[in-house]
Amino acid sequence: MKLRSRLIYYLALSVAVVIWGSSFPALKIALSEFSPVQVLAGRMVTSTLLCLPVMRSLWHILREDRKTLRILLFAVLCEPCVYFLFEGYALRFTTASQAGLVMSVLPASVALGAWLFLRERLPLATWLGFAVSFAGVLALSFGAQASESAPNPLLGNFLELMAILCGSVYVVSAKYLSRRLNAVQLTASMSYAGALFFSSLCLLPQTVEPVTLEVAVPSWMPLACVIYLGAAVMFLGYGLYNFALTGMPAGQATAFMNLVPVCSLLMGVLFLQEHMTFMQYGAAALVVGGVALSQMPGRKKNARKEESHA
Repeated sequence: MKLRSRLIYYLALSVAVVIWGSSFPALKIALSEFSPVQVLAGRMVTSTLLCLPVMRSLWHILREDRKTLRILLFAVLCEPCVYFLFEGYALRFTTASQAGLVMSVLPASVALGAWLFLRERLPLATWLGFAVSFAGVLALSFGAQASESAPNPLLGNFLELMAILCGSVYVVSAKYLSRRLNAVQLTASMSYAGALFFSSLCLLPQTVEPVTLEVAVPSWMPLACVIYLGAAVMFLGYGLYNFALTGMPAGQATAFMNLVPVCSLLMGVLFLQEHMTFMQYGAAALVVGGVALSQMPGRKKNARKEESHA
């Protein structure tokens, strides 16, 4: 991989990580006014409107390639459909900061999936790092204290972990699909599927109470956050990440997700006045340290492999 191309992919991933880090506080604010399904439907419809220009080209590809269609349907069912459903309800029970830290399990999970299905070799350090980061997630969950804005952090963190597993399936599938579809087409597929799925769920009876925030926000902000989640987090964030997947190994690209918990933690504490216990900060360090252990050897190896094919 040429240096200029690598820098472009790194820049795309860096911007995506900052955007995704902001998604947890934004989603928490949106949930103070709307139900999880309503928030998800709104963000998907917003992203779908931005993706309309590529609808025709995507349809032609999928109509001619049934294998790509089957894999794509499975990928978008996992994310955004099931992924965001888990995550939307997770934030009803835990804080945005804790949910962001649980997300740091994703790199090791993707590395495992890439090893199983894409034949990307998995070093021993990755196995060890996955075990360490998972132990950190358990410590983070059991060390959490219930509060008005996080009534059941153990349940919320578990739901977020289930979302991460669905996200791992999508990343591995998207890496395979990137041979046939470009970044905008992948993002459009997610948006179309999500808009249909969550808009349908909105037709069902809902009795969900809005979440309670520890900070007062203007009345217009929940709706603004829904639009932000669709335009910035879904369309731009996933577009940049899918772009990076077209030119980088899945494990190498997902290693940048290590930075999402840091961004999420800072934004949750700064903008939502969320609090974490000393034990949780220690668990957070354990999670990030485990993910770093799992990704560093693989990243170097993958980088050499990419350079050899350039």
